[in-house]
Amino acid sequence: MATAVVQLSIEDRLKIQRERVQRGEFLALGKLITIVLEPARDANLPPRDQTKVWGVRLDWMGMGPMLGLSLDQQDLLISTPVPPLPKIVDPQWMPGDSVEPPLIEQRFEDRASGRLRNTTFMVFQPVAQILYRMAGNPAFRMIRGQDGPDGTHFALLIDAFSGQGHFYGGRFIIV
Repeated sequence: MATAVVQLSIEDRLKIQRERVQRGEFLALGKLITIVLEPARDANLPPRDQTKVWGVRLDWMGMGPMLGLSLDQQDLLISTPVPPLPKIVDPQWMPGDSVEPPLIEQRFEDRASGRLRNTTFMVFQPVAQILYRMAGNPAFRMIRGQDGPDGTHFALLIDAFSGQGHFYGGRFIIV
């Protein structure tokens, strides 16, 4: 007897994730520190000097949202609002140039590969790595993103207006 596979729409998937967070149906993992993206062909990229030094990343400098894992371990969840990205040290700064390193803006728009059709969600893909820190533990933990068997990339969706964040597509491995 064949088993039918139900494909959920992206709207249904995000609704399930929101409900899991609202009901507290997840295990807290820790605070999001950095997301490293593989440069996508159609992605907006930060200026070349930044990309050459750091690659393409979203770096919250320890002030990112909280991550959770759904109880069935199928969804990586963002359980608190996604704050704006903070300023970061200019990658061209060299010690000795000045006492204080100059800071530069990080903008979501400079790193997004596009927008989710008919929404205000920006899409960041493919997500290669996620670094997070567990509460009370100074060590970083890592999550690896991979393409899914259906060919979708592991992607981050952020609505900068509402602060909603979701992971969608692909698959993830907690290392």
